[in-house]
Amino acid sequence: MCHNNLHYNITHLLLALVLFLPPVLLFSKFTNLHCEDHDLKFSRFEKCKLVVLRRGLVVMNIHVSLYQTPVTNISINVGLYKRANGYRPFLWNISQDACLFFARQNRFPVLKFMLDLITEHSNINHTCPYNNDVIVKDLYLDSKYFKLMPFPVGQYMYKINVFVYNDLKVTVSAYQHFLLQLKLFGQHTMCRQQVYFRFLLISIFFLPHVSMFAKFTNIKCEDHDLKFSHFEKCNLKVLRRSVVALNIHVNLYRTPVTNSTINVGFYKRANGYRPFLWNITEDVCQFFDRRSRYPVLKFTFNFFWKYSNLNQTCPFKQDIIVKDLILEDKYFQMARFPVGQYLFKMKVFAYNDLKATVSVLKMDSE
Repeated sequence: MCHNNLHYNITHLLLALVLFLPPVLLFSKFTNLHCEDHDLKFSRFEKCKLVVLRRGLVVMNIHVSLYQTPVTNISINVGLYKRANGYRPFLWNISQDACLFFARQNRFPVLKFMLDLITEHSNINHTCPYNNDVIVKDLYLDSKYFKLMPFPVGQYMYKINVFVYNDLKVTVSAYQHFLLQLKLFGQHTMCRQQVYFRFLLISIFFLPHVSMFAKFTNIKCEDHDLKFSHFEKCNLKVLRRSVVALNIHVNLYRTPVTNSTINVGFYKRANGYRPFLWNITEDVCQFFDRRSRYPVLKFTFNFFWKYSNLNQTCPFKQDIIVKDLILEDKYFQMARFPVGQYLFKMKVFAYNDLKATVSVLKMDSE
């Protein structure tokens, strides 16, 4: 009887929390915009400005005149940065053939996410060639695009470099600020979706969890300079059902290593492996010296610290060893990935020369 009363009271408490507590919302606004011309014979920014329409609502307007049309070959580089003692790389930095992207948008989820933000407010909504000026009018950051993929509160910069026929033509740097906003009673009428969202939040704390686990499914290691290093070991080992451990041993023949760069790419399987979230290149020595400045690499290497000797700063004087590395559930509790198959690809450079590539496949399941 007591148990039933307790369940009854908790149920009503949850419903009260869902229906009556004021909502906390995430919203974003532009704070600055900077446009650079690199070839005035090819194009020129006629307009590049932000306009405040009302409190909390800032719109972007861009007009680029094109002087040499049609444009049939376009490449784009998009980088996302988060402010932390300056703007630091965050999540992704990708380069892509823009004409190929416009023809097959679903293959490029990061660029598609960004294009969805501007499609309704621009004429950047068709495949190549481009015959007219490029116009973005009254673009604002609609909160609906961030409900399913919210960013941490903070200040961000999108940096877009546009190349035509492999020559840099323009650069656009847009700054935005993610904020939390509390809506008080009388200011807001809660919609059904928000009720569902609140119930979901409460269920995270009170209802049984559907657990997610990840395991390795394949690994491939490639040597590119056998005079410098060699993979003595590169394999997966099944420890028990659904638990697969990764083992790597790299012999280093030219030590100490004082200059190293790493490229980390993340891909999701969808008719082949397609870029997903990030592809970044960083100075390894700087990263190991100040890890907190590089959140994506820090997230990646958090998996390694306990299972390897990759827990030091430069120079590297010994062989590199990763022993019985498993994908622990705790790393996916706050950053859950959609169920599916993924590829991590790491390229390691020493003194600007490619030395080794490691490709690791993993599967996420519920």
